[in-house]
Amino acid sequence: IKSKLSLLEARLTAADEERLMLKKDVEESSLSKETLIKSAWTNRDAAVARKNVAEVDLARGRIEVMQVSSQLMEAVQQKVSLSQQLEEWEVDLQVMLQEQVKDKLGGNTSSQTGKSSGSDSDKETVARKISRPSSIMSFFSRF
Repeated sequence: IKSKLSLLEARLTAADEERLMLKKDVEESSLSKETLIKSAWTNRDAAVARKNVAEVDLARGRIEVMQVSSQLMEAVQQKVSLSQQLEEWEVDLQVMLQEQVKDKLGGNTSSQTGKSSGSDSDKETVARKISRPSSIMSFFSRF
């Protein structure tokens, strides 16, 4: 009986030790799970913060692209406008030069032949062009 009792006591002690070890492992494993969970949360929070920063940078970049695109469009429109004004000036200058040449040729002919420098319709055309401000003058009158 004593040997059985000693054997049972040994088994009971071994079972208690095993129970304590398992309890400690469970506590440590739950502690590691908590640590893993905390680590995962920290990693997730860091990733969310990086994502938010990236989204803000992307939004800034899009705004900058829109601003540069708008500036480019304005510059192109200004260039087109200036090109049209230049064309108008060239046409006006060419018309003025042609009128001056006609006037000089007409003046030379009339002084040589004693006739007037042109018909009434030519005089009306010249008068209309003189009274109409050229686009060159209208451009400079803006300033």
